[in-house]
Amino acid sequence: MRITPTRLLPILLACLFIPVAACAGAASPTSSPSLSVVAIGRDLSPQTNRLPIALLVQEGGESVRVENAADRIRLSYGPLDGSEFVEVQALEWHAWPVRGGAYVFDPDFTAAGTWEIRAALEQDGATYAGSTFVTVAERSSSVPVGQPAPLSETKTGSTEAELRQITSAGAPNQLLYEMTIAEAVQSGRPTLIAFSTPAFCTSATCGPQLDVISDLQAAYRTQVNFVHVEVWDNPREMLETGDPNVGVIAPAVGEWGLITEPWTFLVDENGIVFDKFEAFTTSDELISAIDRVLAAR
Repeated sequence: MRITPTRLLPILLACLFIPVAACAGAASPTSSPSLSVVAIGRDLSPQTNRLPIALLVQEGGESVRVENAADRIRLSYGPLDGSEFVEVQALEWHAWPVRGGAYVFDPDFTAAGTWEIRAALEQDGATYAGSTFVTVAERSSSVPVGQPAPLSETKTGSTEAELRQITSAGAPNQLLYEMTIAEAVQSGRPTLIAFSTPAFCTSATCGPQLDVISDLQAAYRTQVNFVHVEVWDNPREMLETGDPNVGVIAPAVGEWGLITEPWTFLVDENGIVFDKFEAFTTSDELISAIDRVLAAR
């Protein structure tokens, strides 16, 4: 499938790095001009979802990030049909190696449609309130948790020349390209699969995400398979021409139903998707999931 890069790259994440008002379609107008809420995720469906969000206070015409303040934030969500809003009991701040970080919670969307997320922040003796709206689809675009992982025949390589053809990483970890997804999923061991494009990631999180994956590979290499899939099928051509518009989407991206990146999937030893993570995911989050899948064996 050939599509233009702007249709795949994470427009939603990019909105975090420019004035929020310019991001029509990523975040709806807030209920208060003092606080903006940005949902960092698009693939939402009627189930329990992992949803990172960012909060920004409007000061002097600029958006200032609210970081590491989960204990001063009240968060709730509900559908537009007038149902009672659900108060979020577990909101966690996760620092990122770039762009600050995000707050993560697990909303249980019970039906498709438009849902509102409301936030209130206590800061400097004042209360800032804001909201945003997200679309919950009838079904997940990406492979759902609990379903068999697609047996994608992704590229492998070991030499420097081979790796330049299959990944845009500047210094690729060869151990992430030893197995195809199909081989890893059918190996009888859990598999962690990372979809990202280090050289062309508009959010600047793909390279750091791959660093996290490499560190985890070193720690769990005797128990878990690790596979990196470059989002683009022709990264070397893109790098050599300097023209991202020549990019061709890798077949596995469509097979896994991805509309943003980065994505990380954890598959159990039986080839079933155990957990999945849209956008940058910290080492702590992934370690928790890996330990759970190993304990469930």
